[in-house]
Amino acid sequence: MPKKIPDVKEKILKSAEILFNKYSYEEVDMRLIAREAGVSVGTIYYHFSDKTGIFISAFEKSLDRLFGTLGQIKNSSVHPAQRLNQYLTFLFQVTSSRKEAVRLLFLEGILTVSVDSQCKQMNLLFEQIKNQLVIDIGAILKDMMPKDRQIEENLIDRLIISTLGLFFTLNQRFPQEVEENVRYITSALEALINSRGILLKS
Repeated sequence: MPKKIPDVKEKILKSAEILFNKYSYEEVDMRLIAREAGVSVGTIYYHFSDKTGIFISAFEKSLDRLFGTLGQIKNSSVHPAQRLNQYLTFLFQVTSSRKEAVRLLFLEGILTVSVDSQCKQMNLLFEQIKNQLVIDIGAILKDMMPKDRQIEENLIDRLIISTLGLFFTLNQRFPQEVEENVRYITSALEALINSRGILLKS
């Protein structure tokens, strides 16, 4: 019978998150998680059926914290262009500080959710990430535009896709130039919006 430890499930998830951020998914196994958490492998299996279950649970907890911080940035009182800069910069910091297992969720799962995914829970995570980013960036973009102009929803949708697409593409190609990448994205957005005869808020 596995030893009862207070808050052991939380301890396992916290340890797993540390390991998945440090090593690739393949490099992490149950024994490594058990050693990091200071529990037996049997204790882990008492709470989780397999490594995938631990990974998903740990990632869901990290998503809650991530979206909490991104929500604070989105709802802050600074100029919307500055908010967008802060939002994308923080998103880059989060994705670049993670190891392959977590980074791939962002880089490959944001804009395209695979219908062939063998793991429905992972597919739901992709959808959750994508939907939240689309909502947040859409809200910031709408705040960038004058209230007296009616903005077509399909224009906002294009701007959101352009923002996310440019963000991930540029940071994959030029990971050392994140500030320049964000400035480029902002300039591209301004050009797209101005092409419709709409001036961004100064």
